[in-house]
Amino acid sequence: MRSAALLIALCLVCVGCGGDAASNSASSSGSRDSDSDKSSKNDDTKKPDEPGTDEKPPEPEKLPGLSGEELQIGKVYKNGEAVKMSMYGVSFKLPADCGVVMQKDATAMTLQSTTKQSLGFVFFKREVNEAEVEAELRQPQEIDDGVILKLQGDFERKSGYTLAKYADNTYVGYAGFHIGPEKNGILFFLGGYKADEAHFKEKVEALADSIGIGKPLQSQSEQEWKAMLAGNMLTYLKSYSSTDGVGGGVYSSTNIEIRLYPDGTYRYHGSDSFSVGTGSGAGASGGNGGDETGTWKVEQIGTVTYLKCNSKGGSRQYKLEYADKKTYLNGTRYFRTPIE
Repeated sequence: MRSAALLIALCLVCVGCGGDAASNSASSSGSRDSDSDKSSKNDDTKKPDEPGTDEKPPEPEKLPGLSGEELQIGKVYKNGEAVKMSMYGVSFKLPADCGVVMQKDATAMTLQSTTKQSLGFVFFKREVNEAEVEAELRQPQEIDDGVILKLQGDFERKSGYTLAKYADNTYVGYAGFHIGPEKNGILFFLGGYKADEAHFKEKVEALADSIGIGKPLQSQSEQEWKAMLAGNMLTYLKSYSSTDGVGGGVYSSTNIEIRLYPDGTYRYHGSDSFSVGTGSGAGASGGNGGDETGTWKVEQIGTVTYLKCNSKGGSRQYKLEYADKKTYLNGTRYFRTPIE
């Protein structure tokens, strides 16, 4: 199995390209309710007997962060600068002769030596453990079409972090990771031609030695959405009907209710129904529905905030948006009302 994290980041910079380079990367996650993405923000739903707007609570007080400058998308950082990502609870200091650029999705950075031909990345992690990261890094790492680096030997345990070496006949690279007690941390890699192996190892170890791990902070968006959703029900209603002028017609409806309880649990109910009639009285009708329970949370991934609902049967993920005092899940209007 090839490492998705390494694939995304290493494809950002080509071997043999010196200096700073940045390209946009974006991650997207599927949803079991993927049809909602096709809906526009035109409010074509049947409105329940509830208020038509969703009031947003006051902005929460900002939480204190780690030391260092908060990383900004697209900005180039070099040569010993101290930086941090408070929402991941991570800070570190750039090694000499190295530069990084935060990517558009704010979960990864390109990492390069400014004196050697190189490629690399820094990846931020939340809700992972060391075993998961190790399993990912034990796999061969494809950095380009036909260029696959394999783990050399076993992991090297250092004070506070773990180091791994990868190589083929031409290239070599070092990866390291540090996962804290809150299941948050950082994964990083730097490599290039074998002749520069000592340089890459030195830079990776210097970065690793500077890492600080703290408690990850909820972003302001996560705090706001959690306050908005806890104790509320999200409702989507849509109906359709048509007649043929002689007593027949078609009727269909969809109803989705997601109850988000303050204790972090949820209850989902969804149903669809239809009926078809003719002027002679003949016709057909039917429908289906489902219920599930589980836990819910709000999580910001890069610059996008999601509602995640997990149950024994699977998971649901919705992109959250708030505009004109209305709540949208995957671009579709849902009515937000208190749970009775």
